[in-house]
Amino acid sequence: MIPIFIFTAVDPERPEFSRVYEIAAQSTFAIFNTLILSDLHMPTFDITSFFIAGEDWTPGLEIPNPEFANITDVFDDEDTDSQEKVHMGNVRLCDLLAGEGSHLIYNYDILSDRALHITLTAVVEGDSVPQGGRCLSGCGDAPEFTNDLVTQSDSDIKAILDDLRREDTGD
Repeated sequence: MIPIFIFTAVDPERPEFSRVYEIAAQSTFAIFNTLILSDLHMPTFDITSFFIAGEDWTPGLEIPNPEFANITDVFDDEDTDSQEKVHMGNVRLCDLLAGEGSHLIYNYDILSDRALHITLTAVVEGDSVPQGGRCLSGCGDAPEFTNDLVTQSDSDIKAILDDLRREDTGD
């Protein structure tokens, strides 16, 4: 028997939308990212992030896509070269989620700050779960993906992020 996580995802902007996902607790956040993007028919995209969230949905620790983590390294003020960075590819769901009731924010449209609120609704023991997880049920249409960075090159994305950083710091 293996531990299996059951998550419920909702869109705070669209109350008619919900999804229930089943995934092995040992899966990485990257696998969960792929499951969500595939289920919602969104493009595979590097600039997505999970955030561990509190009961009030305040974002805490960010778990970015590995490619996004590399892009944002240029903005890190701290010297973290000696530390392994946390990103979707190197952290398992069971490593960071405390159990039933744990909250995640899944930011899938970073420029528009659009996200799903995901709650770990059950932890069950099972014989198996399909590799990569699966969507058990859902209602409502998937959120529209409007992020135009999908068509941008890495250098264009870095330039956009640099512009955003300058706006935030007033440089």
